Amino acid sequence: MLNLSKTFFNVKSVFNSKESDIVSNEIQKLLAIDVIKEVQSMKDQFLSPIFFKAKKEWEYRMILNLKKLNEYIEYHHFKMDTFESAIKLVTSKSFMASIDLRHAYYSVPIAEEHQKFLRFYWNGKLFQYTCLPNGISSAPRIFTKLLKPVYSSLRVLGHVNVGYIDDSLLLGETIEECNKNVNDTIELMSKLGFVIHEDKSVFQPSKQIIFLGNIIDSENMIITLTADKKQNLVKECKWLLQRNLAKIRDVAKVIGLIVSSFSAVEFGKLFYRNLEKEKIIALKNSKGDFEQSMLISNQMKGDLEWWVANVSTELRHISHGSPQIVIQTDASLLGWGGILSDNEIGDNTTAVAYISNMGGTKSIDCNTISRQIWLFCKDNDIWLTCTHIAGKENLADKKSREFDDKLEWKFEKFVYLFPPFSLLSRCIFKIREDGARGVVIAPFWQTQTWFPRLMQLLTDNPIVLPKNKKILNLPHDPQSVHPLHKKMKLIACPSVRSSFRERGFSKETTHILMSSWKSSTKKQYQVYIRKWFKYCNKKQINCFQISVGTVLEFFTTLFKEGNLGYSSLNLARGALSSLGLTIDSIPVGRHCNGDKIHERNF
Repeated sequence: MLNLSKTFFNVKSVFNSKESDIVSNEIQKLLAIDVIKEVQSMKDQFLSPIFFKAKKEWEYRMILNLKKLNEYIEYHHFKMDTFESAIKLVTSKSFMASIDLRHAYYSVPIAEEHQKFLRFYWNGKLFQYTCLPNGISSAPRIFTKLLKPVYSSLRVLGHVNVGYIDDSLLLGETIEECNKNVNDTIELMSKLGFVIHEDKSVFQPSKQIIFLGNIIDSENMIITLTADKKQNLVKECKWLLQRNLAKIRDVAKVIGLIVSSFSAVEFGKLFYRNLEKEKIIALKNSKGDFEQSMLISNQMKGDLEWWVANVSTELRHISHGSPQIVIQTDASLLGWGGILSDNEIGDNTTAVAYISNMGGTKSIDCNTISRQIWLFCKDNDIWLTCTHIAGKENLADKKSREFDDKLEWKFEKFVYLFPPFSLLSRCIFKIREDGARGVVIAPFWQTQTWFPRLMQLLTDNPIVLPKNKKILNLPHDPQSVHPLHKKMKLIACPSVRSSFRERGFSKETTHILMSSWKSSTKKQYQVYIRKWFKYCNKKQINCFQISVGTVLEFFTTLFKEGNLGYSSLNLARGALSSLGLTIDSIPVGRHCNGDKIHERNF
């Protein structure tokens, strides 16, 4: 929403002869594809300056400087997929591809009555944008919202993807699966009128791919910076190292480059706090003026030297696996204590925050201690994961060590999992890694990146829970109602790996069994596995403690319903055997052959 009271005319940009030629050339390109058009001056128009950015050699992008206009545009909070969203979906089996959209923003038309706010002068002529320009603050939100149903449609088909503005990462656990993802994505995008940028897209599935300036390597499960980003970062750090004084803006620029590299530099956060702390102080002293100069201290230079020396070899692990040792701690004003066990736990929220973020700028002491801890871990190849749990639940707390057998309740083995929605992606990853058994309660949000992964875990059709404003409640406030209760649909999803774990198979064995199935076999087995669980549920039979008679009754039921012919019998037997079902230590399929079913029915 705009609230304008005047037209701005201070819009002239100064270019030299070469730059003017570049701008003129870019304007001709935009005119040719109807992104802009020449117009006449009118009342209530809004004029803005223009500038350009070099993309690659001999390639440029003209941008409308809408800084002033953006002051009048209301901000609306929105969520978008990020690089972190992407790497949560990557596994060691992942094949990856990417799709880039050409002129993404330009595919979104602007209402004719609003085009007057997107005007600029060039060589005495007045032009206006007819579609969404680069530089308008609402553009990322608009384009993200526009593509949400597109990615949702693809995720419903089982495709794993992450979209970030005009870039999308497509994943599959086989080359065929990834190829199918690519083909379906291109087909849908093209039908909707988007243009695929063939030069920037990667159509061939690979174990290594560049996405959002980082190299994702699923073979080694690591992330590294591209060569260009490394070279640019080293160049800028060296430039700042050579100075004792520099503009705050220049320091902020280097900090920005460093922070943008954290996605691929595991310990990067340890070596920028001095820069950030000194910049904050200088900016405060200059009353927010970025053009003022600041001193480049020895501590700042120490951080810069680390980046120059190490950025070429640094990387980040996608997963650190399960922890080998877990330490429980608790502290008070009187002292500190800790014990070792197999429960992951932590201390107070401040300590957890400083360890998790490898430091901070609010407390020099906390930053120093956390830096020392992480440097020790770095030298000894240790990775820390910290969480905070309230004192009353902390096993390291003295009160919680008092034993009362009447309080030692535990859940029955088979329980439902209902994590906070923001942690669903991590929980699904954990279920896949550990072969966990249970039913996941989740919202039916097809737009979320974790949705295809959740669908891949199913052993049976998910159960849609009835809409009820009391189905979700806060224990401390029973009268509260979830704000999304009217439109949110919750589903109960049985875990696909539960059958193996129920049979006592290890995580490694489960992984081998699941990996041994071909993609086509998985789909065919799933049909009969789901029917088996449905049959057992109806008959109130334990799916894993069975007899020959039970299985024969199951096959007979399918046969009589017309769902099982002799040609598909072997497939059904194989599906049950694949679950690890045995009778007297013999796979169930060997007990239940076609002859026995034939004898039973005729």
